[in-house]
Amino acid sequence: MESALTVFERPVNGVGANNAVPLRETQQEEIKMSAPGSRGHWTESQDLKLKELVEAHGLENWDLIAKEMQTRTPKSCRVRWFNQVDPTLNRAPFTLEEEDIIISTHSYYGNQWAKIAKHLKGRSENDVKKHWNHYVNRPAWRSHTKTKKSFFTATLNPYGYHVPGLCLL
Repeated sequence: MESALTVFERPVNGVGANNAVPLRETQQEEIKMSAPGSRGHWTESQDLKLKELVEAHGLENWDLIAKEMQTRTPKSCRVRWFNQVDPTLNRAPFTLEEEDIIISTHSYYGNQWAKIAKHLKGRSENDVKKHWNHYVNRPAWRSHTKTKKSFFTATLNPYGYHVPGLCLL
């Protein structure tokens, strides 16, 4: 019995078996799968190596940093640095003053988290977005949906919309 890979490598009309995927793509996938540590969580040793490479090459050379990391893409290196590894990140809980800044800047910028994060020293845009979605905005969203339900419940309002001055209780 032949393995699936050997069957797949036999070209049919210049393409892989059953004209599914060209051989070149399967070889690329094979290389990706065989690279050690190419997927999954970042390890402490990878974080340390990322710190060393950023110190050596700066924050502009993500292609070079990823090449030296060998198992990560430039984008994943950059995201990991700015959201988790950067030593200037503030990991303390958000203060009330920071929440006030988030609320006021959100009313001005909307969901432009990068612009909002610039007003908070040591906070990444991802941290600000998570804090907004899980702690600041959630109570307002819950109370907002409760009021909508009471207006649009068929038993309370047969018209299907809020009519000022109408009380059916």
